[in-house]
Amino acid sequence: MWAQMAAGETGASWRCDAVAGLGTALTLSYVLLAVPTFLARAGMDFAGAYAACGIAMVLGTALMGFLRLPIAAAPSVPLVVWLVMLPVISHGLDWRALLAVGAAASAVLLFGLFTLGRLHRTRFGARHFRRELVHSVVPPCIERGLAGGVGLMLIFTALSEGRLLMPAPAGLLQLGDLHDPVAAFGLVGVLLVLALMAARVRLAVFYAMLIVAVLSFVEGFWIVPSAPFFEPEGLDKTAFQLFCVPSMDGILWGEAAATGFVLLLYLALDGWGSLIVLAQMRAPHGETSSSDAAALHGRKTLAVFGALGIVASALGTVPVVAAPESAVGQSLGGSRRMSWFTALFLTGMLFLAPTARELASFPALFVPALFGAGILLLQRVQGVLSGDFAERAAAGALFLLAPLTKSLALSIGTAFFLLVFLKCMAGRMAEVRLPARVLAVCFLLYWYFGYWPTF
Repeated sequence: MWAQMAAGETGASWRCDAVAGLGTALTLSYVLLAVPTFLARAGMDFAGAYAACGIAMVLGTALMGFLRLPIAAAPSVPLVVWLVMLPVISHGLDWRALLAVGAAASAVLLFGLFTLGRLHRTRFGARHFRRELVHSVVPPCIERGLAGGVGLMLIFTALSEGRLLMPAPAGLLQLGDLHDPVAAFGLVGVLLVLALMAARVRLAVFYAMLIVAVLSFVEGFWIVPSAPFFEPEGLDKTAFQLFCVPSMDGILWGEAAATGFVLLLYLALDGWGSLIVLAQMRAPHGETSSSDAAALHGRKTLAVFGALGIVASALGTVPVVAAPESAVGQSLGGSRRMSWFTALFLTGMLFLAPTARELASFPALFVPALFGAGILLLQRVQGVLSGDFAERAAAGALFLLAPLTKSLALSIGTAFFLLVFLKCMAGRMAEVRLPARVLAVCFLLYWYFGYWPTF
């Protein structure tokens, strides 16, 4: 699959890749605004955080293009929310220390992947071993649950951003109020995506986005600003501030270490999970060797993201990962060239901050993109709840938690823990390889340091 991702379809045109890049960039515009907004709450300069985030996204996405992969790079919004709300606001960690922690976690990830690569070349150079290594770490039941989990995560994100699903006072969720213009236009976008997909329209997602954008513009729910351009500025207030960390006491050093450990696991698990899902989406139907592909190419791509994390932290933002929103561009038929067009349009958004802010102010515009990409991922789900009880429980947990938590790291970690725990209770621990057991223990530490303090 990764080979096909690298090669791209021969029939894919430059026009199709441009449309896919535009759709992906528009969908990522809410990330480009949400991340600096939350970092500003941590004390950073908004303009500097916006410029740093935009440059990191452009650089990472362009590098994915040079790797011949149709993937966009962006910070994870749920991760940024957790970092700002818990370590910074609740526990008092300085935002400059947060940048240093991000650089350190990325450096450790890069060093670990480099060491693993050296081990393969010097002692276990055969491709067969690399396949066996990944198969021993990633049980098939977890791999099967990834595409469905990410698909549901994108759908739930679309419905919640479009206010079609709202928190309920007596339950978990309730339907939104269709008198709300965002909900009304969001519903129009969902129905358009379903109708166009049923009609087998090739660019169903893009046409649905375009129709919703035009209708909402005509109704006056968003406008083109009188001053649509914004020269990037503020990097002098954020760049290289990770070297200016104020003095910290023992408690804050412990908080920084715990945050770094959680961030390291998040980057590894979330990054690997996104890469696996995006590889599956570009594979032919019936192909099931995504773990083989990840064994051969995923380590190199994760290493690139590790290096990008150091650069992003030095600029003044959090590390970037493979954006699940890349599925939007892939659903529009984008090939490897899609990443270059996405990077080009994201570069334009660096100078169009007021316009991007206006677009993001009416989130119904992004509902068709996220919803359509989620539907296309769900179409690839086969045999999620197969195998014995432990395997079905692990895959089901991943399938359920991804949309509820919007965190692949937490979802994958829970699936590993459940698989190991239930296999142990059934007296079948021998069926679980040692690397999977180690990951289950790492998840317990991740949960303790990352989530226990919030209770």
